[in-house]
Formats: sequence, structure tokens, C-alpha cells
Amino acid sequence: MGKKMTKTLQFVSPLQSLTLFPKKDVSKHKTPREEFLPKFKAGLAAEGGVRDTIARESGVYGDDDEDVGDGWETKSEEDDRRKVEVEEERAAGAFDKAAAVFDSSSSRGSDSDAAKSKYQFVGVVQPVSKGAGGKSVKWYAKKRPRGSKWNVRLVHVDRKAIVKDLFARGKVDIYGEYVNTGKSAVDPEDGENTSNLSKPLIEGRYTVKERSWRNLWNTSPKHIFTDSSGAFWRERRLKPGLYTDGRVVYESRYRYTDGKNGMKPIAMLDALLKSKSIKKKVKVNLLKRLKEDSPDVVVEE
Repeated sequence: MGKKMTKTLQFVSPLQSLTLFPKKDVSKHKTPREEFLPKFKAGLAAEGGVRDTIARESGVYGDDDEDVGDGWETKSEEDDRRKVEVEEERAAGAFDKAAAVFDSSSSRGSDSDAAKSKYQFVGVVQPVSKGAGGKSVKWYAKKRPRGSKWNVRLVHVDRKAIVKDLFARGKVDIYGEYVNTGKSAVDPEDGENTSNLSKPLIEGRYTVKERSWRNLWNTSPKHIFTDSSGAFWRERRLKPGLYTDGRVVYESRYRYTDGKNGMKPIAMLDALLKSKSIKKKVKVNLLKRLKEDSPDVVVEE
């Protein structure tokens, strides 16, 4: 196997831009077909004029009478070949000269007053926020570099692509947390009473932080010494007790054979709240937690 000489290429498109040129410069930015056809037409016209001149000259100057000697056939063929080469070089020269004149004239005619402006304007598209007064574009001005012709450029930054590229290169870490929105997401079964159902709506929030030596290994010394799983491929044990999603009450179970957590449904929450064996204070605290507190366990689908 040969030695790997180049790094693996990574493609990312974090920027999408739209450049606006001045009206006088728009004509300069033509397609290759639009640039080639007029130049080719000018070259053909010059070449045709030279060929017409050659045809007239050949009719005026006829062949002189010469003595016919030995080897006249070879000499005549060689003369005709040289004559054709001279005519082709003359026609090709006329074509190249006309094309060069067309290029020089078009480049001089494309100059505009855009280069006289000292500044260029760049607009960055940003998410609409109430604090910014509803404006989604922030404008910047910069000095025009030498040889640059554009006036206005609109840039749309794809932040998701930038974050993905930084995360793939190990520059940032992504942290997630789950917040109780305080709203209820009721999805009852057919014929079920929805009066006492309070299934909370949980929202996942993610933050991006620059990676440093403090969070390089993404580990916690506390979990290393207090984790009761016993091995890195086993899940951490959930605290024993009852859990609810606002509709069903579960009891936590731990399967030691493969180190997996589980939840066993034992009752419906509305039936548990109606039970007289549970104190009213416990019921109030439970409903308060369902409405305000963050969840203890989250299962992402």
C-alpha cells in the first residue's frame, strides 16, 4: 500500500452569498458564448476580406511563361504548396489581428466608474429578533480592494453548517438540557378522562461551548467514583422509586444481566391522585413538579 500524501477532504457550505455589480459592469460579466461569438465574427470578417484580396490578386497576376525542363512537375507542385501556405498564414494573421483588436476595444469599453468608489457594502443575514427591531440584515462597509469591481454583497451564514464543521474538527462541544415548559401535552386514549391528566411538555435546549483543557475528556470525577454500574458498557442505575410522565405511573427496574434500566407501569396517575391513601400534600407537590421542575429521566426518540 502506498503512503497517504493528502488529508481527507471535508466539504461544508457555511456561506451563501449574492453579489450585485453596478449596471455599467453587468455587460462585462458575460457568458463564454456571448464573449466568443462577436470576436469570432470579427475574425471571420477580416479573414474573408483577405481571402477575397488573394483571389483578385491571383486573377490579375497569371502564371508567366517559363521554359519547361526536366522535373517541372515537382517544381510546380512545390510552388503551389508554398503559395497555399503563404495564403493560409496571411488569412490566419488577419483573423488573429482582428480578434486581438476586438479584445482590446471591448476591455477599454468595459471600464466604469465603479472602481472610483472607495467602499463596498456587505449585508449579513441574521435571524429576526425582537431586540433588533425586526431587522434581519446587518450592514457593514469596508474599503474596496484593488481590482475589485462589485459594490454590494449579501451573505447568508448557515450557522448549522459552521457548528457541524467545528464539532467534526473537535473545536467545540455540544451540551443538552431538558426544560419543563410548563405546558401540558395531553394525548389520551379513546374514552379516557382528560380532567386529571397533566403530561408535561419537555423541550430540549442545546448550547455550544468552545472545547478547552477543562472539558477535553468530557468526564466527571464524581461519576467515576460514585457510579454503581460497575462497567463502562453498563447503564447507570436509576434511583429506585416511582416515576410518571403525567399519565402513567412507573416503577424503576434494573436488569443486572445486561445492565439495562427499565420502567414497569403499575397504575394510571389520575387513579393514584384519587386514592385516599396518599396525602394531599404529596399530591400537590407531585402536580407542582409536573408543571415546573425539570425531568429526572428523558428518553429521546
